[in-house]
Amino acid sequence: MQTTDGFIDIIELKKPNVNILELDKSHKCYYPSSELSKTIGQCAHYLKTFNDYKLVLQKEHQFNVLRPCVKIIIGRSKSFEEKQHEALRMLNSVLNHIEIISYDYLYQCGENVVSYYSASGS
Repeated sequence: MQTTDGFIDIIELKKPNVNILELDKSHKCYYPSSELSKTIGQCAHYLKTFNDYKLVLQKEHQFNVLRPCVKIIIGRSKSFEEKQHEALRMLNSVLNHIEIISYDYLYQCGENVVSYYSASGS
């Protein structure tokens, strides 16, 4: 996908019914679900492959490739408790060039944009 600034990023879509986080009861913390962990590994592989073919993509397809990011859209967060939102934020903060976005978060971002433009009259 081409970003608004002209570079290429990767979007990885998973099903909205996928569990994002699991609770480790013994440590009282959340960790990535098995499905999310597999997806993160898959996306790390995509980034490596993208890097391996960077020159071909730039030369033959005129893609502007500079440190691409992967956005994983997965699962639902509507019913998350505060600790789950914190855990997802922490996970995103330690991932390099990979961002995990729930369908609910994506929807709320769209609602915010529409609300902003509706309020400003533009």
